[in-house]
Amino acid sequence: MDDENVKKNMSGACGIYCGICPLPCEGCGRHAGGAFWSETFGACPVYTCCREEREHPGCERCGDFPCLKLMEMTFDVDHPESRDRLSLALLRREIGLEAWLIRLDDYFSSLRDDEG
Repeated sequence: MDDENVKKNMSGACGIYCGICPLPCEGCGRHAGGAFWSETFGACPVYTCCREEREHPGCERCGDFPCLKLMEMTFDVDHPESRDRLSLALLRREIGLEAWLIRLDDYFSSLRDDEG
């Protein structure tokens, strides 16, 4: 798989950027909605709805955006990293996938550089 497809897989249907994850995650696009936790919990319902049922690249392209499924995932108190999903999906809608991937990859790369 080429580098461009790897980066696109890091673009979660919900708006999250999987490239920030410290876990061995290849993004939901790589495994058709099956993230690293899918063996325990099953495929992501947001991914299933967005990419399989409605055939959108991201939730922000749906006429029902933001829907209850996305909002429940966004405000999951057990996963505070989820709070950024909605704003990241809105940003992706505003600037497009390619620019979104570049911006987030650059941003998180700079944070990793600052830590090291």
